[in-house]
Amino acid sequence: MNYKRTLVAFLALVLVLAAFPALAQETIVPGETYTGTLEASNAQYSFSAAAGDLFVFALNSDDFDAKVEVYDGNGNLIAEDDDSGEGRNALLAFPVAEAGDYTLRVTSWSGEPSGTYTLETQQVTPVAVPVDGSVELATDGANPLYAMFEGEAGDVVNVWAISNNDEDTKISIVSFNDGEQVGEDDDNGPGTNPYVRRLVLPNTGSYLVTVSPLFDRELTGSISLNIETTDKLFVDEAGITVTLGELNETEVFTMNAESGASYIITISSASADVSYRLEIRDGSFFGPGASVNDISLLGVGYTPSFGGEIEFVLDYSAFGSSNEFTVNVQQLSE
Repeated sequence: MNYKRTLVAFLALVLVLAAFPALAQETIVPGETYTGTLEASNAQYSFSAAAGDLFVFALNSDDFDAKVEVYDGNGNLIAEDDDSGEGRNALLAFPVAEAGDYTLRVTSWSGEPSGTYTLETQQVTPVAVPVDGSVELATDGANPLYAMFEGEAGDVVNVWAISNNDEDTKISIVSFNDGEQVGEDDDNGPGTNPYVRRLVLPNTGSYLVTVSPLFDRELTGSISLNIETTDKLFVDEAGITVTLGELNETEVFTMNAESGASYIITISSASADVSYRLEIRDGSFFGPGASVNDISLLGVGYTPSFGGEIEFVLDYSAFGSSNEFTVNVQQLSE
């Protein structure tokens, strides 16, 4: 007998069992609601899913800060939510990447929930949105709304939603491949509508778009969800002029940079009576940038720590008006 191999297998089993203590697991039937009472403990439910399924779990409690977690068959935590529902309640949209058996864990932010809870479960079919097209999403009091689109790795898309009732909405975009959120926005579109600008898709496959109200309320009327393909907007010393505030208040630029070289990013505003912000997305926690008020010309120095394509964002506080900006990037001589 290979004792080392047996010991490794035993330890792996112990780790899986540690992730899931010996609790009775009820099988979830989508559409059903489950209730329970916890005393400094957790509850677990099991469910099976096919690749491409979308499950929505709403965990509500007046007694504890609700949190819901999803584990795969190997005991790996692959999805979780704490406060996306009303107040301190959890609301998790779980797009399934791989067919298999899953465990849902009812817990709390502290990890030791005490009190009663209600778990609402749904299996949802998202509305298909054609790329370079739009759909009208009827709310009918539903909250949130779910849609999906197909994309190729490297595609660049704009995604925005328009409420016909001028409701303050937000959107999030999640890849079905790995469940990772790849984009979100609140109000970079006209008024209080969301707009995700020049999003580079990381994977080939399906993407889930969730449209929800910014605050705890029911959506009314209808939502127009739009998706269009576009390109990266490259900028250099020649410069480029854009108009912001009509459909989108944000523009995303791409510069080709050399590691260790020094650059100055210059923004010239047609009006001096405006507020805008520059953010450089170089992967650092606090990316370099600047926020200004009532200044028509802004220059920001930047020395990247790596070479290649680097994005930077111009965010204009439009307040209902449009404005032209000219942007250029110049490499400083050594």
